Amino acid sequence: MFARGFAPSTAQITSRRSRNAWAGSNQRKKQLAQSELLSCSRRLLLLTGTLTLAGVARARIRIPFTDISGSGGPSRARVSSGSYCRATWQSSQPAAMEMQQMLTQLLQAEGRLLSDRLASAFARVDRRAFLAPEPTSPHQFAYKDTPLPIGYGQTISAPHMHATCLDLLEDKLQPGARVLDVGSGSGFLSAVMGLLVLPGGHVTGVEKVTDLAQRSVQSIQASQPDLLRDGTVNILAGNALSDILAGEEEYDAIHVGAAAASMPNNLLAKLAKGGRMVIPVGDSGMQALQQVDRADDGSYKFEELMSVRYVPLLPPEES
Repeated sequence: MFARGFAPSTAQITSRRSRNAWAGSNQRKKQLAQSELLSCSRRLLLLTGTLTLAGVARARIRIPFTDISGSGGPSRARVSSGSYCRATWQSSQPAAMEMQQMLTQLLQAEGRLLSDRLASAFARVDRRAFLAPEPTSPHQFAYKDTPLPIGYGQTISAPHMHATCLDLLEDKLQPGARVLDVGSGSGFLSAVMGLLVLPGGHVTGVEKVTDLAQRSVQSIQASQPDLLRDGTVNILAGNALSDILAGEEEYDAIHVGAAAASMPNNLLAKLAKGGRMVIPVGDSGMQALQQVDRADDGSYKFEELMSVRYVPLLPPEES
């Protein structure tokens, strides 16, 4: 495993030769890590049908590179030789869960899903099972890091956005936690979070499109049936900005998978003290992904994290 790089002090560099040797060694580490990511991505594209075997050698693939030099990038990002392309290659069409495992490893290599706990849960939920039937959802891109249509004007978010939200909420996604997934859509993230709050936790997904809510239950049943059987996850059909949550207790974690025009007061009220909400806020163009933390005294702290693009979270009178 490569250790995260650090810049040696002036006293440690006694000559131009030693300085160049250190820089060269660090550069070789970067090149090796990027070569491994490239190899893994080529395999993924081949298996999802976007590359032919003859085209693998000449394919040019651009991959975001996680800096391991210590000068930038996530401090917990890990690069380990041989660790990102592990899969059981038994045929030219590996099992779906092997593909999901490879997608998970790619996200880890890019500095997302920063804990093994998150990665393990993410790898256990097959993204393809949460797509709409073809041709609504292009199944050949099920394990590609891109949003995909799932019908009714909705999408399943890109895997890197799901991973980002899981990273932000991880401290609150503990066994026994209560979680709200607003705009649960396909149900994919509800299922992943359901695994994370076991044992004793509960995830409530709210989806405004009744048919999509029903299909998401079928997807969870196909992927992780125990989550429904033991009541860990349940999906409600309705608008989260209405009174559908009026009788519900507060939540330790709230994920909002659609962009609110402004910060919804009813969701703020449902955030427990010590809890966290991740929500995109803005108009139909670019929005700001915000993190909202509620202190023990009931006050709120708001932080804008990044620009994103989500489908809108419509008020009841417009949905």
